[in-house]
Amino acid sequence: MRTNKACLADTLNPTNIIIEVGTIIMRINYSTIGRKIMTIRKKNGLSQMTFSEAIGKSPAYVSYIETGKKSMSLDTFVRIANTLCVSPDLLLAEQLMASAVPASQELTYSFERLQRL
Repeated sequence: MRTNKACLADTLNPTNIIIEVGTIIMRINYSTIGRKIMTIRKKNGLSQMTFSEAIGKSPAYVSYIETGKKSMSLDTFVRIANTLCVSPDLLLAEQLMASAVPASQELTYSFERLQRL
């Protein structure tokens, strides 16, 4: 990992984690992921309390995740995706460099376009 001060400051900010793989530097924006989790949770009609119980975390922790103030473990991330009945790549779509649009998202987009016609 690079060690200049700007990079080190970025890595200390939990909403903007920098990961270096070979020569590729990837920033994981937990605020974006958190907003997506909150949007899907609300679309599914889940309160923060119900959702937090389903993933085994406190409502305060869920709030931190949804606002990007805290990062989450891979285990928690998988529990969230399973509870929301979405593919993890849907939650990470904006973070992945070589990601195709998930099929479910593509179908939803196509259906919405057809409805507008």
